[in-house]
Amino acid sequence: MAASSPLLLRRERSAAAMHREHDQQDLARGSKWIYAMQTCGKPTYVAQLESQLRTWAANANVEERLLIIGGPHDNGQGQLACSDGPDGQLCKEATVLYRSAIRAEELGADWLLHVIDDAYIVLPRLWKALESFNPADPAVFSDIGCGRSWKYAPENTGAHSLDGGESTKPKGWVEPDYSCETVSRHGGICTAAGYVVSRGALNLLRQNHTLQSFVEDYRGHTNFSAEASASDLASSCLFYSRGVALREWPHGARMVPGSEYAATDVLKDTDIASVHVELTPKARITEYMLELHDVFSAAYA
Repeated sequence: MAASSPLLLRRERSAAAMHREHDQQDLARGSKWIYAMQTCGKPTYVAQLESQLRTWAANANVEERLLIIGGPHDNGQGQLACSDGPDGQLCKEATVLYRSAIRAEELGADWLLHVIDDAYIVLPRLWKALESFNPADPAVFSDIGCGRSWKYAPENTGAHSLDGGESTKPKGWVEPDYSCETVSRHGGICTAAGYVVSRGALNLLRQNHTLQSFVEDYRGHTNFSAEASASDLASSCLFYSRGVALREWPHGARMVPGSEYAATDVLKDTDIASVHVELTPKARITEYMLELHDVFSAAYA
C-alpha cells in the first residue's frame, strides 16, 4: 500500500465492532454481493480509497469480493488500459461493468455495488433494503433523472399540454449535454458516489465482447466523446440499450450528501444506506469517513 496520511495511521477501526448491527442473516445477505471501487492515482484520491478500505470496506464479505479499478491499488490483470485522468472515466466505468459481470458469474453473486472513492456505505442497511428485490430482474438502483432535456422534464408542464408549448425554464436550470435519446427523454442515473446493479442486468451487459471491444461498444452507445467525464450518463445509455430498468433507490437504501448530514444524523435516519462524502477541502473527506465509522462502531459496540 502507498504511505498513509497521519490521520489514517490512527488506530485500526475494528470491522467486528462496526458490523455488530448485522446478525448471521445479514452476513448471508452480504455474501451475495460483489463490490467495485473506481478511483485514480492522485494522492488525495488514493487516501480516500484507503479510508474506505479501513472503515466500511474492512469486512470479509467485501475484501474477498472487491474489484479496484484505477490508481495504485488496481487489482485487475495487467495494466489498466484507461487514462488515469478525468478523460478516462468512460473507459474506467466500462471496465468496472465488464470485470464485475465476470466476477459475479464466477462467484454466483446477485448484486454489484459500484462506488467511487468518496462513498461511505452502511452495508447492513443496503443489504437489507435490496433483499426484497429479485436479482434476476435486470435493474440498476440509483437516483434517476440526470441528463434529461428540459423538453422532456416533468417540471416543463407546457410541453405536456395540448398546445405542445414549453414552460419557462426555472432559474438556474442547466441544459445537460446530449448523451443519447433515451436519457434525454427519460433521464439517466445520478450516481453521486455509486449505484447497484442486479445479476440480471450484469448478465445482459458483456455479451461476447472482449474488454477492449466492450469499451468501444460502451462508448458507441453515447453521443459523448471518449474523453467525456459523465460516465453515469454513458452507462445509462448502455443500460437502456440492453433492456435494463433504471429504478430509484428503495426505502432503506437512500444515498445522501455528506455536506448536509452530520455523522449522528446518518446513524439516526435508517432510510440512509450510503453517503456521498463530497466535501472541501478534500482532506475533510477522510476525516468524515472516520467520524461516520466511529459513530456506527460506538452505537453497536
